[in-house]
Amino acid sequence: MKKLLFCLLLAPIFAFAQEIPKFSNTIIAKAVSFQTIKDSLLQMGYFIDQQNEKDGTIITKPKGVCDCKNIDFHQLIIYVRVKDSIAKFTGAFNINFNFNAQRGGLISNDRTEFHKLEYWKSSISVPHALFLKLDKIVRSISTDIAYSKE
Repeated sequence: MKKLLFCLLLAPIFAFAQEIPKFSNTIIAKAVSFQTIKDSLLQMGYFIDQQNEKDGTIITKPKGVCDCKNIDFHQLIIYVRVKDSIAKFTGAFNINFNFNAQRGGLISNDRTEFHKLEYWKSSISVPHALFLKLDKIVRSISTDIAYSKE
């Protein structure tokens, strides 16, 4: 009974430790290898645009991210740097959907313009939602993760 009570008291501390700090732009995964990351990204449907195993770098091709009704409003590029079994994941996104002029005008006609991905803590923001998608990808590769702003 005492052990159960002790665990219940510590649970909020562990939950708080996993909170993503505001404006984080890097997810750090430990105990991973270059090949494992590459294979995992390929298995999730990401294509590798550039890779260098010697330098430990992987850059994916832009991949549409489905938000609703199977429309890819945004594209995501994942950047990975692996060194000494520690991987740093960052990302970039763009708007892959141009709105009709009658519905508020054209948002962007440059699909090559990508923005740095970071966690804003505003659940309605695009960077927030896409950072959580990147977080889900990294969590499927490693359970030992941390966050930073670099």
